[in-house]
Amino acid sequence: FFTGGDQKRITARYRDGGASSPERDALFAVLARGGLVGGGSAGCAMMGEQMLLSGQSAAALGVPDTYDDGSPVPLGPRLGQGMGFLPGVLTDSHFFERDRFGRLAAGLLHGPDRLGLGVGEDAAVLVDLGSRTMTGVTPSESLFVDGTFAQRDGAVLFGLRARIVGQGETFPIAALGDAPPQRLPSAPGRSVPIVEPGQNRQLASWRLFRHAAVPGSGVHELRLPGHTVRAMAAGEGVVVVEILLGASG
Repeated sequence: FFTGGDQKRITARYRDGGASSPERDALFAVLARGGLVGGGSAGCAMMGEQMLLSGQSAAALGVPDTYDDGSPVPLGPRLGQGMGFLPGVLTDSHFFERDRFGRLAAGLLHGPDRLGLGVGEDAAVLVDLGSRTMTGVTPSESLFVDGTFAQRDGAVLFGLRARIVGQGETFPIAALGDAPPQRLPSAPGRSVPIVEPGQNRQLASWRLFRHAAVPGSGVHELRLPGHTVRAMAAGEGVVVVEILLGASG
């Protein structure tokens, strides 16, 4: 089990410069015989062949920002080589609590991985590499994101699909559709407030996807710094998602 911290420290120690190590080879042997390799926070972020290194969603999407000292924040998704335990999937942690859908989407658009898994705090997803399936194993939930058809047109990133991974639910790690999803209606949708009475502001992103998954509920919107995430039900728990860039809440 890999704990939190900085995922770059993990890869620097066990896959420096892309080379394997005796420890990494031994962990692959554990997986090959049906064992379990797990991690939280940084230990979750490094699971794929590629990994997100750091950064906020707005900057990853290309929205200009500055640090407290006035220097510019680097734009675009900050990607590096992960440990490669979960090939073809870009993982992220603290997902809903830190509003990381935007940076995961930016990472998927950048490629080469087009499938993503955002794991919430206090959440865990069990992946079976043999069957290429995932199962939610905790009351706290995560989000599977399909960027197969993701593209950007100016200030809009669209063509994304997503699905909540709830406790006891098992899904294949595969695209959530075989054709580009339809664009969302342009009219303003239902606003998801950052804070509702008696609720934690850190779960607004989770509420967005839970509300949007309800069939017939229309478009739901969450306004975040520098961007707005919009989502609408597409059936069978899947939602279509778009991101509008620019000044927001």
